[in-house]
Amino acid sequence: MIYDKISNIEKYLGTSEYLDIAFRFIAENKLEELPLGKTVISGDDVFVNVMDAETAEKDSKKFEVHKKYHDIQIDLIGVERIDIGDEKEFVCPDFSEEKDIGFALTDTLTSCTMGIGNFMVCMANEPHMPAITVGTETAIRKCVFKVRA
Repeated sequence: MIYDKISNIEKYLGTSEYLDIAFRFIAENKLEELPLGKTVISGDDVFVNVMDAETAEKDSKKFEVHKKYHDIQIDLIGVERIDIGDEKEFVCPDFSEEKDIGFALTDTLTSCTMGIGNFMVCMANEPHMPAITVGTETAIRKCVFKVRA
């Protein structure tokens, strides 16, 4: 997991080829001007989904896991909490290779409050639980970059 301010994103260049493509895109573009839906950045290797979503209480959510892609999560409107689970101690009984997603059972190791100006990289095989409610507002608009691992 990487959690930091978007203004610091270029210090993470050199992490990996595909993360570098995403980090440069984030640094050089106004994400709030992206259309809802999918924007392709580098074929199937790097793309972003912009979506409107509702946060919910943690007890109604599950950890998700991806094997092929890292997620870069960025809030454009509103605020959410993202929990990170123990990647060494999780069970994922229903992983879909086709959709590159499974729902894991594990303990929370840490929680990060997102909001405008922050980003988080959830690495492939790292359980994460996005869109947990912070405060009373539940509506968010966010970008989720999918970056080939």
